[in-house]
Amino acid sequence: MTAQTESATRAGVPDHVPAELVIDFDICADHGMKKDVFQRLDELRASAPPVAYSPYNGGHWMVFDEEHIKTALTSPDRFTTSHLNQYLMAAIGAPFIPLGLEPPEHGPWRNVLIKYLGPARIKKLEEAVRRRAEELIGEVADKGRCDFVSEVAVPMPITIFMELMGLPLERFPEFRALAVRILDPEGLYDPAQAEARADANAQVMGMLGEVIAARREDPRDDLVSALIQESVRGTPIGPQELLSMCYVLFLGGLDTVTNAMCFGMRYLAMDPDLQQDLRDHPEHIKDTAEWLLRRSAFVNVQRSVAVDTELNGVAMKAGDMIWNIVWSGSNTPGSDNRGPHHYAFGAGHHLCLGMHLARMELRIMYETWMKRIGPFRLAQDEPVAMEGGPIMHIKRMVLEY
Repeated sequence: MTAQTESATRAGVPDHVPAELVIDFDICADHGMKKDVFQRLDELRASAPPVAYSPYNGGHWMVFDEEHIKTALTSPDRFTTSHLNQYLMAAIGAPFIPLGLEPPEHGPWRNVLIKYLGPARIKKLEEAVRRRAEELIGEVADKGRCDFVSEVAVPMPITIFMELMGLPLERFPEFRALAVRILDPEGLYDPAQAEARADANAQVMGMLGEVIAARREDPRDDLVSALIQESVRGTPIGPQELLSMCYVLFLGGLDTVTNAMCFGMRYLAMDPDLQQDLRDHPEHIKDTAEWLLRRSAFVNVQRSVAVDTELNGVAMKAGDMIWNIVWSGSNTPGSDNRGPHHYAFGAGHHLCLGMHLARMELRIMYETWMKRIGPFRLAQDEPVAMEGGPIMHIKRMVLEY
């Protein structure tokens, strides 16, 4: 690092951050992340301290080691999600439910959602999920080539989620475009794009408000209608709290499974022997889907420091931001990388509520793809386009088969 680069990197770094822990790395805009997010993070992990500090995107710690990631995700008295509440409190007067709440407030709200997103309820969706997978994969099966992202991975989980929530399917392109605008990593910390993000959020709030109002008048067999009837600690869920819950579900449901499908299929496209094993032994798909989640843990889970504390001997101040690089924590060098243990769904009391739906959708998609599609690979003339950020994702991935 040149003296000029070092000086620029140090600019804006808090005084309590030691110079030797500062790294010149922007996880949202780094060029290497656009080619292969996991290879780039592996390179970074090899050269960076286990707990490092990036001066970009508002400045934040980056944690690579599994032990420290587990601590950050399971110690709400020291590392919290309360920073998530800032936007919604200003917009609608409610926290980010349940993700922005910590124990003991968190539990009763989470328990309401578990009733509708637990294994027993989700199993009832299996027929609809399989039907959707057959439909989408059937449409590309004879083409010999497809953009897996736009033709399978985006429409399959999102339409299933919209049906679960009771969102109007005819507005699928609009909902998806708004979610992409809100979650765009390069614009997430750019003040120049704050107005566009605020406008997208306002549109989402407006559309969700319309759906909630319609379900109050005409209840249906969907999650919004069910939540309208729910209570927390004996008190009916208020309108602001209900809107917050729907907003949180919206952001999670319109992005996460899509990304898991894309990264999982990328690994399979690069491993013809594993593909063939899954065709010959479909009973292996469930375990392989879990391994693929581990190998492609794509959410860099954020926490803010609640009180002055230490992590790995590093002093952190209240208000500092932490990005837990869960791919690194899930894939420690030299560990058994085919084992089931990972942090793809987070850890602790904020463990992903949608994990049961995600696992089922991934399993069914892999089963259907292996049944309908022969050997496949990444297109030689179309490099995979990736993005870093809090939620790493693939923008375009052309498969040939």
